[in-house]
Amino acid sequence: MRGAELTKLGWSQPHQYEDYGIEFMIYGPRTEEELELVLSIIIESLSFARHASIPRH
Repeated sequence: MRGAELTKLGWSQPHQYEDYGIEFMIYGPRTEEELELVLSIIIESLSFARHASIPRH
């Protein structure tokens, strides 16, 4: 699961009100490079939610 992978990497943690085990909180970026990473996570999440193909970078 992608959320578990992000948690293992230190980028997220499970949301305290998770219902399905797929709700995670992503930490805020501190640099431009981290902002790019967070934006890519958001894009991936939106693609998944829309059942579209997930863009790979």
